[in-house]
Amino acid sequence: METIVNRLNCPLCGSGNISKFAKWDHREIGKCRQCAFVFASKYDGAVLDSVYQKSYYDSPNDPRIQSWINRFQKTWRGLVEDLLSAKSTIHSLLDIGAGTGGFLIFFQEASPNNKLSAIESSGHARSHLESKIKDLLVPVESAEDIQQITTKYDAIVLLQCLEHVAQPLELCQNIHRILNDD
Repeated sequence: METIVNRLNCPLCGSGNISKFAKWDHREIGKCRQCAFVFASKYDGAVLDSVYQKSYYDSPNDPRIQSWINRFQKTWRGLVEDLLSAKSTIHSLLDIGAGTGGFLIFFQEASPNNKLSAIESSGHARSHLESKIKDLLVPVESAEDIQQITTKYDAIVLLQCLEHVAQPLELCQNIHRILNDD
């Protein structure tokens, strides 16, 4: 079944002033001339789902999960340091698109007494996360379901995630809604 998506307007600002930016596998990549957002402007949703399934993990114990965490541990530690220097008191953190959980693992190591939550669409990656992070909360499985969340968080991170969601502006508006005022 073909599920062609052909975006004529920018999913971030709504402008119809889109230029062709690149072609990547079966996807056409567009760039908004209004806000400079780069996004998949034309693709087959079924093919894209298949590509991501192959790129993700075969099981919660897939060795690629730990390999990814190890490969980027310097990055995760640096991001944790940056976040804690920006806001030293964080009691609750949500990682949207948590993937292998590298960031959350290093955040928990640096600041162990926090309520950690994750959104991750890969069931195998979620299972791995839940086995590595004690008391991890998973309020929803997909970033597209964030509107269901009523809990407030001190910090919310999106690492290599925003480009994967269909409605990035809506996601950002919901993130703003569930962030604590301070």
